[in-house]
Amino acid sequence: MEILPSFRSTEKSRIGFEVKLNRRAKIAVWRAVMDQRLSNKNLIRYWVRTKRGYGIGVTAYSRDDAEFLIQQLPSNIDKEILEIIEDIDIQTLDQGHVIPNMRPPNWRGVWFPNIAGP
Repeated sequence: MEILPSFRSTEKSRIGFEVKLNRRAKIAVWRAVMDQRLSNKNLIRYWVRTKRGYGIGVTAYSRDDAEFLIQQLPSNIDKEILEIIEDIDIQTLDQGHVIPNMRPPNWRGVWFPNIAGP
């Protein structure tokens, strides 16, 4: 049983062009749809000021959850917390380094630094 949406091998785009969807494209579309459906309004964005570096951006259900996610980061990331800012406005972060190098902040997990992790 396939859990992906049932797309035909070609789909008409909004502007009328035929678009061929391979399996990878189908998965990407499915993930985007599911991410939108599964987005949780209870998630909170946190910015954690650390002793060294730019800081850590994390989205979590609570402050404790955010601290748990931070502790799961690799050992080379500075995890010494100076301050935790709740409901951070992303636009206030460093536009030259943080914004272009972060993951999407609307899902649970660490979004800056942009590393593979929780």
